[in-house]
Amino acid sequence: MYDYIEENIKRRGFETDFDRRIKFSILRAIESSGRKLEELKISNKRRWGESMYAKLEDLGLMDLFPTGWLMDSHAVHGNWQDLISFHLKGDFKNGYVIDSGWHDPRPIMVFSILIIGIPILREYVDTEFPKITEKTKIVEMLSDLWERNEKLMRLYLEFRGDCYEV
Repeated sequence: MYDYIEENIKRRGFETDFDRRIKFSILRAIESSGRKLEELKISNKRRWGESMYAKLEDLGLMDLFPTGWLMDSHAVHGNWQDLISFHLKGDFKNGYVIDSGWHDPRPIMVFSILIIGIPILREYVDTEFPKITEKTKIVEMLSDLWERNEKLMRLYLEFRGDCYEV
């Protein structure tokens, strides 16, 4: 995922706040595991043959892979990030113990879905409904939703006291 974000930044020509937050989160998870990003990079990435990855690649839709496939897999199967965030206490140096307490759900996934979904909806409206009279109203509503999501995300991160810039 980190490599994918870096590729997007290079292709786009700039880094967004969202990119910075995701990269920070990935690096924090790696460091709390006692590892370094360089240790996890795979130089010879395996192609999976007839798989979702290959199908998206054939269709030229690789932008959908991280959000449409990897995030779903993460949600179903879990990963190390889930363990260190919600189920373990401690750190790599001193060891981990089970944390069986309850954790408040966080709205980050909803923010992420809107960050991805609103531009897709905008493109859909522009492409599929180029001449309808309601188009202006729909675009205004999507812009309003984008602004509200940005504001909520900033307020939430400020409330949490996260140490990266928003």
